[in-house]
Amino acid sequence: MLKAKHIIILFTSWALNGNAQISPKVKITGGARSIINNQNIQVNDSIPDKTTPKGNAGGYALIDLGFNISPNKNTEILGMIRIKNQYGGFFGGGVTFDVRQLWVKGIIADAVRYQLGDINLKQTPFTFYNNNEDLLINQNPVTKMQQEIVNYETFYKNNTWRQQGASIDFGLNFSKYLQEINVNGYITRLNMTNFGNVPERLFGGSTVDFIVNDHLSAQYNLSSVFDVTGTGTDSNSFRNIVNTGAFKYTNTFKNYPVVFKGEFGNSSMYYTVDSKAPKLNDFFLNPSAQISFPKLNIDLELGYLNVGPDFRSPGAQSKRINYNSALTSFGLYKQTQADRPVSLGDIMGDNKLYNNGISNKIMAYHPLINNVLPYGLATFNRNGAYGIAKWSNKEKGLSADWAHYQLSEIRGQGTKNLKKYTMSNLQLGWNLSKVLKLKKSLKISTAVSYQQTSRTGEFSYENVDLQSIQSAFGFEWEFAKQLELVGGYTGLQGKGHDQMSSRNFYTEVTDFKDYNVNLSESITAVGLRFRFTEKAYFGIMYQSFNYDNKAQAFDNYTINQTLIIYNLLF
Repeated sequence: MLKAKHIIILFTSWALNGNAQISPKVKITGGARSIINNQNIQVNDSIPDKTTPKGNAGGYALIDLGFNISPNKNTEILGMIRIKNQYGGFFGGGVTFDVRQLWVKGIIADAVRYQLGDINLKQTPFTFYNNNEDLLINQNPVTKMQQEIVNYETFYKNNTWRQQGASIDFGLNFSKYLQEINVNGYITRLNMTNFGNVPERLFGGSTVDFIVNDHLSAQYNLSSVFDVTGTGTDSNSFRNIVNTGAFKYTNTFKNYPVVFKGEFGNSSMYYTVDSKAPKLNDFFLNPSAQISFPKLNIDLELGYLNVGPDFRSPGAQSKRINYNSALTSFGLYKQTQADRPVSLGDIMGDNKLYNNGISNKIMAYHPLINNVLPYGLATFNRNGAYGIAKWSNKEKGLSADWAHYQLSEIRGQGTKNLKKYTMSNLQLGWNLSKVLKLKKSLKISTAVSYQQTSRTGEFSYENVDLQSIQSAFGFEWEFAKQLELVGGYTGLQGKGHDQMSSRNFYTEVTDFKDYNVNLSESITAVGLRFRFTEKAYFGIMYQSFNYDNKAQAFDNYTINQTLIIYNLLF
């Protein structure tokens, strides 16, 4: 019996030779991957730890085989099967078969485009948007490879959410007043009814683009989460509606391109029957101005952000990472078998922490990783300004990105005094092969993110001071043809105290918890990577993750990991 790893070898040779097409109407798409993982943990405990398993070895081989079929010029169908074999399975044991993707799309009457099944969707950062707010800076190449696998597994691409449902879009052209109008609509299923106390919950919305001329455009957006009345025994139904308007004006000022844009809107969240449930209504504003200096390769942006305390938008405020999920490796540690908290090392490569779901609750976040904008621009109870600057020099292979946010609360939490938020992110890249005129690639990158949350008051509980720094360094050196030495460092340090809000079923603040921390985390990694093509590589990696909670005695550990990765897309 052929196992997944044998199938991978066959399809690797086939795909690399460029034969991923059966006929003009049928094409093969997908990917293959094989991972061997060996980990060990060293725990520092006051009592000798004799209960925690010190090692963890495993891996898998898989292939995603998709058939892209075009039965006619107006229809396209994709069906993708996943075959996966966990290492350790014998004679076919441990092999699973799943449907990974299934969709059909096409054009009706050469005017209306549609798609049914699995759909990648996004609108704006305030309506329906997959923020990546837990990874503020570029990571080193080893952890970036792990993140690429996470993104593939979860269908994260260009801030889209993978949903199941239907979408349509069409456009209209005009001879006067407007150039064109483009309309997009979608409906997806968040959860199915159990014909009892769980109703059918759907998520729908639309975007209408108005192109006035080459300089001016406007947009209307709607996103709505709602229960279908009558699909459950409980007549109480959840509703969350977000309406927004946006504009964009582009022109030149003294030969400098300028852009004025903005989005504004409101939200309403309520339950149709529950008399105890509040009706939360609020609004947001986000105008900005951009100017470019082409000769200097500099782009500047200045913006204003005001998001009300009761603004609720599940499609924009749902997080990628579920911090309440169980960890894949070493979930329990120390002699007492305590739950190991989600750390920076887990975020980099643990697929099970990530989700594709849209939540109507306020999801948990990590204060040291992002306390300023944990839900992206749609983070509620924020008011202030921000600036963004980008610079590049293609001849010298240099690039720099900088962003700074200076925000505050709109409504005090447990006090009339307001928290102040500061965040600055800086990322630098340098392609040394251009400067040194090397035939082979040599790249280095570095990044840092600083955050501070502060508040002062008459009483001790009002005083807040929490600071954190994320930093990263990475390099990629092609020292032989197609063979690269890669490595780097990623760190997180944080110290201070804050008061974190506890919320009820209706997302209202009911209490506060003290958060005191003095934490240091770091990932050091190095590896070899051989690139067969741009879409296929083989790598051997070693990384060491260190966790040191100085706020609590004997709460530090080290996880060492060796990874062998073969990855192919075709």
